[in-house]
Amino acid sequence: MIERNCNHCGRCCHEVPCAVAMAFAGADESKPCKALNRVGDQYFCGIFTEPESYIDVSWCKGDMLIEAAYINQAKEALMPMMVGVCDSVYGQEDKDQRIPIHNV
Repeated sequence: MIERNCNHCGRCCHEVPCAVAMAFAGADESKPCKALNRVGDQYFCGIFTEPESYIDVSWCKGDMLIEAAYINQAKEALMPMMVGVCDSVYGQEDKDQRIPIHNV
């Protein structure tokens, strides 16, 4: 396995949502991650880029400090998954496995 930083191909999140997405955003492991966002020709984790759209903070009852702490906890949990773990062959000339995800 080749390990490197995320190349934003979307492949891993399309195949199986991560534990953070399941715990914080209610993702279903049998479906592509609902927090997978396409921006141009790249994909990004919506929990990291726009957490307020994916993380339910209604239980915080408007307490902004608790809400911010909860969102930060989710972002911190994501960091190890976003650095040095990409095993996609996207970008390797003869092994390009990028997946087109148009309706996620």
